[in-house]
Amino acid sequence: MTGKRWATVVLAMLMALLALPGALAQDEASYSIDLGLRTEACDFPPLIAEDGANYIALELLSRLETYEEIAVVTGPVTGKAESEEAQLGEEATAEDSGEGEAVTITRRAPEPTVTLPREFKLAGTDYALRRSGDDRIHLFGAQSNQLGSPVIVRGGRIYLPADALFELGIALTYAPETGNMRLIGLLGDVRFDKDEETLRISTLLPATGFAEGLDDGFRVLLNGVFVKENSERELGDVSGTVLSIRNLPHHRLELAFRQETLSGYRLYAEPEAAAFFRVHLGNHFDLVSYARTSSGEISLNVGFTRPTKVKTTLLQAPSRLVLDFEGAIYDEATRYVDVNIGGVRQIRVGQFQQSPPVVRVVVEMTRALRYRVLRQGQGERYFVQLYRGDRRSTVIMLDAGHGGSDPGATGITGVREKDITLQVTLKLAKALRNRGYEVVLTRDTDRFVSLGQRADLCNELLPMIFVSLHANWIDDPTFTGVMTFHFEGAPQAQALAHAVQRNLLLSTGAVDRKVRTASFFVLRETVVPAVLVEVGFLTNTQEEYKLRDPMYQKRIVDGLAQGIGEYMHTFGGF
Repeated sequence: MTGKRWATVVLAMLMALLALPGALAQDEASYSIDLGLRTEACDFPPLIAEDGANYIALELLSRLETYEEIAVVTGPVTGKAESEEAQLGEEATAEDSGEGEAVTITRRAPEPTVTLPREFKLAGTDYALRRSGDDRIHLFGAQSNQLGSPVIVRGGRIYLPADALFELGIALTYAPETGNMRLIGLLGDVRFDKDEETLRISTLLPATGFAEGLDDGFRVLLNGVFVKENSERELGDVSGTVLSIRNLPHHRLELAFRQETLSGYRLYAEPEAAAFFRVHLGNHFDLVSYARTSSGEISLNVGFTRPTKVKTTLLQAPSRLVLDFEGAIYDEATRYVDVNIGGVRQIRVGQFQQSPPVVRVVVEMTRALRYRVLRQGQGERYFVQLYRGDRRSTVIMLDAGHGGSDPGATGITGVREKDITLQVTLKLAKALRNRGYEVVLTRDTDRFVSLGQRADLCNELLPMIFVSLHANWIDDPTFTGVMTFHFEGAPQAQALAHAVQRNLLLSTGAVDRKVRTASFFVLRETVVPAVLVEVGFLTNTQEEYKLRDPMYQKRIVDGLAQGIGEYMHTFGGF
């Protein structure tokens, strides 16, 4: 073999070795794209762009649950050659200019063939790929209507243009959370199964969803779904229910079910993305949580999807509390929850009765405990608190109004409400502790605490009562006196307000501005009996002077402590 021939062979071998890593990398290349909210890995490019248009591999649709292919082979159709080299066969020869010997050079093979027509169903609708009058391949609908631009064939795969894909109910977008391109699909069907009292919702591509209550019904929010037009219609099989469907930002869809009579609901949805959802209508029970409270025992936090009534029975030998929630559904196996906190051993939840439905909760105790049932709203949520019923376990929460960047009202001489309330609160806390109560403060220094934080702390610890202290302000400088507020429809809070107001008047001799109802945040959002006390008016010169006087503050504290003690002896269980 001549030197030139050896050089040619060596060169070919080197070129092959240099090309090998690239070839291996190409074989191992992987791509990803989001089908709805589910990421799919591909060993081929799922998306390509040509001449400013995007094309999506038809093969991706075969990964959808609603896709069914019916292939009918009638003849080969080749993709357009991408280069002159691709038009050549697998091998071509060229003469070596040196000695006239033939050198074999491997060329890239032409595009593989695909077959037409190709027919498939997507979400129950028929589609087909056929040649059109311009001899190009198009997507056609069930009525033989041409959909979108022509398709292309690359790498032996069919790619649909984005406009044809949209005719299928699929849109192309970007997913910043994954860094992938994402296909999002139309809402499929919303229908009601009357026998099972169930709404069935389907989507073209995998999505996630959750449900939440509305004042006049409930709504289901789906992520990664859209509709071409917002709509509203009556659900004929669900009496008095109107379904409104609308697109929300960030590829979310709202299905709002507005009802004349609340049915209650529960959405059954997997944590992973799926294309089918089920909403069972009914008043579903949910054991939201249980936790140790300030009493040292526990509180059960239970929720429903519509207002619910509860009947309670305290049994002995062994000690247990039975709670029957009327009209409620618990469609799971009986649940046993080992607790072993304080005097509570176990919680048992099950469907006690089917018609009419009753969910029974049994709290088994290791020793006799007292209990109270705290209702939130109209009965959509209850806190069931267990406690011992002695002063050592009785917690009172005191709330010094305002604080920090929130000074509250300012008096005639510049006295700030936040300072008066803190001074009185600290003295009242000491007086109540001397009586044997445990006291928790929302603030014990001059710092800002939001109204939400105050209510949240109360609902977490569940003290026996919540007392918020304030000093008043009014345009009329002659106005004086004390007043106590409670939330309307809260009978124990009303009793606490009257006890506090009565004893405050006896101790201070102030003008009686009466017990009143109000929807103040800390009264409305706390589940324990709560009152807000206005101990005087900073806009009256004489009353402002008295509110600064330590001796008068002591009289306020004595009246508040006496009123709280009177209430606790009546309702505290000791």
